[in-house]
Amino acid sequence: MATPMRDARHGIRAASSLGRHPGRGLADLAATMRERTVTGRLAGLSMLALLGLAGASRPAAAQAANHGGGHGGDAIRCVSSKPEIAIAACTNIIEDKREDVDSRAIALRNRGFFYQQTGDLDRAIADYTTVLSLSNGHTARAKTYLNRGLMYLQKGDDVEALADYNEAVTLDPKLASAYIDRAALFMKRGDDDLAIADLGQATLLNPNDADIYASRGSIYAHRGDQDRAITDYTKAIELNPANAMAWRGRGFAYRATGDNARAAADATEALRLDPNMAAARLDLGLSLQGTGNGAQAIAEFDKAIKLNPRDAQAFKGRGDSYLDLGDRERAIADLSHALSLDAKMISAYINRGVAYLG
Repeated sequence: MATPMRDARHGIRAASSLGRHPGRGLADLAATMRERTVTGRLAGLSMLALLGLAGASRPAAAQAANHGGGHGGDAIRCVSSKPEIAIAACTNIIEDKREDVDSRAIALRNRGFFYQQTGDLDRAIADYTTVLSLSNGHTARAKTYLNRGLMYLQKGDDVEALADYNEAVTLDPKLASAYIDRAALFMKRGDDDLAIADLGQATLLNPNDADIYASRGSIYAHRGDQDRAITDYTKAIELNPANAMAWRGRGFAYRATGDNARAAADATEALRLDPNMAAARLDLGLSLQGTGNGAQAIAEFDKAIKLNPRDAQAFKGRGDSYLDLGDRERAIADLSHALSLDAKMISAYINRGVAYLG
């Protein structure tokens, strides 16, 4: 009978001999040779899912205009909490020729903000662009560039978004949200060094924002710098102990260093804060698996799969635990299902091959 052996990094097992299904086992092992995209990272940590970026979804708030035209109630309605009312009122001010430039600029900025809230990106961009041709204040212009950059980013125009974020930082070097938003764009592009630099600047400007540290921690974790990741996640937890994503991220980093006990403890706390966090449930299962608690790990994988039935890693984790316990039929079923969800999962081919070989 084949003896599975665990690779501490990837959860890959190697068979010491051929078993009951050598044909299928060798076919699975051969399939791994066709897929050469292993990165060496532990599964389950989505960088963007961990981003709690403070500025990425916070446009500059609407502000009251010094309304001097003929629509007396519009100045109040232009900052209404109801976008359709605010847009109509702001439009009245914008189209009133008696309004001064500052009042029109404020109304345009507000209307752009409410278009932004309703998802009308093109109209929001148009209003912000007009505001930039009217306003002179550095801080106001910086926030307008920041908002327009976010609209471009949501439209998928990373080039224009980056240009606007750069303008915002140049106009107001103390605008922390500009560095945060630009870091999010750098992370999306895979420019980790630039993202880390911007998040570092953001921590200097806003040292009590836990989400910034958690976001930088996620970059370090993906780069394999788990010590720095743990430091940042720990700082995030100190600032906001209710941040479930920070607990989950630190647990991931601990597991990457082989400290499964601490990883399990952090995943447990993340689940106490957010019982429906499927990724933390997966992490807890993998951490328990790493300490040899196969039955407990399977119970956690069951819960993870219930929360996210399309999580290939959860099926693979459960399959690996079944294989550890000698239940090859269930192992093959789970590993096959994992491959149906992610055909490039090399370790699932290898472990299924081991299960076939018996």
